[in-house]
Parts: sequence; C-alpha cells; structure tokens
Amino acid sequence: MGLERGDICGGPTALTWMYALGHNFLFAFRWGVSTAIYADERFNSERAYEFIQKYKITIFAGTPTIYRMMLAVKDAEKRYDTRSLKYCLSSGEPLLAETWREWMRRFQVKILDSMGQTEAHEFCTTQTNLKVRIGSMGKPLPGIEVAIVNEKGEILPPGEMGHLALRRDHPGLFKEYFKDPERTKEVCFPNNWYDTKDLATMDEEGYFWYGSRSDDIMTSHGYRISPADVETALQEHKAVLESGVAGVFDPEMGEKVKAWVVLHEGYQPTPELAKELQEHVKATIAPYKYPREIEFVRELPKTSSGKILRRELRRGEKEKLQKN
Repeated sequence: MGLERGDICGGPTALTWMYALGHNFLFAFRWGVSTAIYADERFNSERAYEFIQKYKITIFAGTPTIYRMMLAVKDAEKRYDTRSLKYCLSSGEPLLAETWREWMRRFQVKILDSMGQTEAHEFCTTQTNLKVRIGSMGKPLPGIEVAIVNEKGEILPPGEMGHLALRRDHPGLFKEYFKDPERTKEVCFPNNWYDTKDLATMDEEGYFWYGSRSDDIMTSHGYRISPADVETALQEHKAVLESGVAGVFDPEMGEKVKAWVVLHEGYQPTPELAKELQEHVKATIAPYKYPREIEFVRELPKTSSGKILRRELRRGEKEKLQKN
C-alpha cells in the first residue's frame, strides 16, 4: 500500500469483507495512519466521489464493479476534486484492462489489483514497488509461497493454467473449515499445498493471472471455457456496464455459454445488440467461446463485496427449466 504519515485510507465496501476490513481499517491502524469510514449502506457513485473529496482520501479501496460504476459518471474528473489520491486498490473480481486504462486516463491514478481469500487474506498483489502488468493480480507478498500446481501438487511451468495454491504452512492461512472436515480435506493437495479453488497462470516474470473459479469452468462442444474470459470480452464493448457468464443446460450441446448483461444508460436491449455482442466476443477472444444466449438484466446477483454470484445465475436458469 505504500503507507506514509498523513495518508487517509477508505473505500465504499463493507468492513464485514476481509479485504475492506484490512485495507480500510486494520492495516491503517497497524501503521498509524488515518482511516475514513464510508457510512452509506448502499453504494452510490456520486457519494463515492464526494467521500474522496471530503476526506481527502489518499488510498482508495474498491472493486472492479465499483470502478466501472464510478467511470459511468460523466465528467466526474471535472466535477470532483480527487487530487489527494495516490493509489487505488482493487480486489474481488478480475480488473479489466479497459477499466484500468480509462481510470488512469481520467484521474492519472494507478489501480493496484490483488488476490486474496478470507481463508488466507491477501497473498498476491500489484505492490507499489512493482511495475504494473495490466490485467495481472501481481506477485506474491514477501514471505508467502504461491504456485500454479496440478491435482498431484506438482508445480506447472509458466503459461500453463492450473490450481492457484499456497503452502499449507503459511502462518496466515486458516486452520480448517469449522466442523467441516470433508471440505477441509478437499483443499489439501499433495506436497503441502492449499488449493484456493481458483485457476490461474504465472508468466515468465513471476506475475500471476487469474483464470476462474475451478467449479465455474464450462464445457461446451468439448472445449473448456473460462467465464471470466467471456465476461472480460463482453465488458470491453462500449454498451456493456457489467456482465455475468455461466454454463447452462442445453438439450443438444449438453452445456452452453450464457451471458447476463447490464447495459450502460442510453443503450437499449435489442436482438440486434445481442447479435453484435456475440460477434464482438468471437472477434475478441475465440469463435467457440461466444455466448450462445444473451439475456439483458437490470442487475446481477452479487455478494456484499460485489462479486458476481455465478451459482445464482445457474440456479435461476435451472428453476426456469423446471417450470417449463
């Protein structure tokens, strides 16, 4: 975080989330700097800018969804004084390159992405002393051993997708799931690795890149598809504010890729736009990854920390099929 005397930390995410509790409260107190508490229960983009301006926030912690919603406020960089900001922090979901670049262009402030879990808190970050690799979650924090492994606990070479894992003797790692030994056993890989249940890759320089939750991977026409890849491609389209992608049952394909899309103001949900988004995904990543179905929605199901609940998308679709 690069904390210094005079810094003021804060952000619009609830302190019941470990990420926010750490960056907006515990870490600030640990290093003797100030923190400002965002009191509103529901997030509001205008209020977030007012919060930064009023308390002269220097380290702002948000989520990619929060940054996208704030960027949707027209001329915010002219209407609000955000010059106090040194760094913005992000976690909870993949940070899109387009979001990073647009925030940098309008506010001249870097967003530092990171990866963590309640079970281990933060373990991989774009630290203030590292060169930013846009789209990467950064490198492991000092003293924490992180690797990409297969199910046998064998370390995979750079560029190969596998399980994002931490050493089980990491002192910040949780001991067990309360009264749930079976679940605890599931995350214990051979060779003393803890499986985060996330898939990722590591490049030649040691930067880590997020793939998806291991149970979110879709199989369609024999291809394994990451929902995060499709969501990222969709959100690079100018009409899309946010999107959620999941695999749903299809009588012919077994499983098909479906996307739920929230549009920016000024765009209308039409069959023509759905077709345009499908073609956009084909051109951006790969033809076989495009969503076979697109449903326009007002909002997506999320956790209190802003993560999209893909399991709720799948559950809602399953309920529709059962009714039919």
